[in-house]
Amino acid sequence: MRNDDPDAGTDGSTLEMDRRQLLKRVGVVGGVGALGYGVGQYATDSARSDDPSPGPAENVNGSPPSTEVPDDQDPQEGPAQQEVRHVDRHDNVVNAVEVGADPSGTVPVNELLEEYASGDTLLSFPPGTYRFEPMTVQDRDNFTIAAASTRRPTFVPEPGYCDQETYLTFQNVSNCLVDGINFDFSKPGAGGEIRFIADGDVTVQNVSISGSCEPQIALFRVDVRDPEGVGLVKNLNIEHIGRNRLIGLYVGKKHAGEVTFENCRAAGFSDNGLYASAPGLPDAPNGTVHAVGGSYVNNNISGVRLGTTGSTARNVDVVVDTVPPGDDVNARGIRLRNRRDILVEDCSVQLGPHAGNSFGAVVFHGDNKGATVRNTDLHVDTPETPAIFSFEPNADDNDPLVFENVTVTGNANGEWGANLIGRDGAMFENCRFDQRGDDRGGIRLVDAEDCVIKDCVIAADQEPIIANRSSILVQNTTVHTPDGTRRIGSQILQDEVLNPR
Repeated sequence: MRNDDPDAGTDGSTLEMDRRQLLKRVGVVGGVGALGYGVGQYATDSARSDDPSPGPAENVNGSPPSTEVPDDQDPQEGPAQQEVRHVDRHDNVVNAVEVGADPSGTVPVNELLEEYASGDTLLSFPPGTYRFEPMTVQDRDNFTIAAASTRRPTFVPEPGYCDQETYLTFQNVSNCLVDGINFDFSKPGAGGEIRFIADGDVTVQNVSISGSCEPQIALFRVDVRDPEGVGLVKNLNIEHIGRNRLIGLYVGKKHAGEVTFENCRAAGFSDNGLYASAPGLPDAPNGTVHAVGGSYVNNNISGVRLGTTGSTARNVDVVVDTVPPGDDVNARGIRLRNRRDILVEDCSVQLGPHAGNSFGAVVFHGDNKGATVRNTDLHVDTPETPAIFSFEPNADDNDPLVFENVTVTGNANGEWGANLIGRDGAMFENCRFDQRGDDRGGIRLVDAEDCVIKDCVIAADQEPIIANRSSILVQNTTVHTPDGTRRIGSQILQDEVLNPR
């Protein structure tokens, strides 16, 4: 059985602990593994940082300095100093190669991951290729698996394991960090989902994943099941290779805490780029999800899909400029699925002329009970596709849909810039619609009472505003059509069409 204390059961354990503490004071970290392995000792003459300062260095495995320039480094500065990252997080710092990891990718590293992924330990991987078989790291706390330097190691799967949903699972883990790893699942017949089921805090950053297998549901999944737990997924770059049904980033139904996807990129997925609405189902714990920055490119069903109370999308870019993979194409940009009090702010959604079928750039499902879209640009060139679309609500206890400082542009023909059904109290304030494609209208509200259009400018080829079995208060708004221009100081529309004439 594994002992989480790397020094327990070895002769002179107290002496070794005192020695480590002394070495840490003078800038050298060391220790002894539970099976007597020597751990890496790294000189750290300068202050520790996750982004080592540039300068000459030697890789921790003794090879010459790399000429590869990290993404965050100016090419004029030369190779980054190979200072080991995250050594200040843990008492035990283990160089994976020094304890037996094979950087040539021949021998699997599963035993090392099982041995060291716990117990206040940093398992640090120098540059190289590391093979691993399907595995579960379970019931662990307080560990880091990270690149030793700014040059990322690559983890590759064992061939012949493509008949299962998951490949690498972190189950019931807490206070863990995975940083700076490339997972290359691009070769046929190997790979699977990477999954984090966290009891507490978890961070995954500077990671890339490519490739998929037919049985798997998602490429990456994270659930924070402790209501007080916090997850961060930062700078994760994932790409779907192939056209099988696959989710990019998935948040499972049992997510109860808070998770943020920051500056992530998901491209080419057939079943949502970021699929994060399941925790908002009626029998689910309603954990919060935030998308901050990042890009979601050519994903089917939606680029970003939210559906829990208090969830947000901020500074997110969604682009669909070609038909995404999938049997039933519906390339929505941002989809709000369940619950209420969801915010979309400072985002950009672009649907190109060849995006394929789509319900719209921002789409509200019938189970969504209210949201705000603010300071957001929507550009739609896809024919017969609205920029904003809402299905009729499935319940009566809804909050209004609010649109503030939203700009809607594009050359799409047909449909409307905004088409809302059954959304009482909907408000458009300080919005700009430029919808001059053939047979394109401005704002259409159906079966919606007590709505407001205020301080807006609406240009359209057809009717700028339609109140279909609806009532709309229009204030300080200017409309433009081929028939002319009209400014409305204040007017109530009741089951009628507003035209400039």
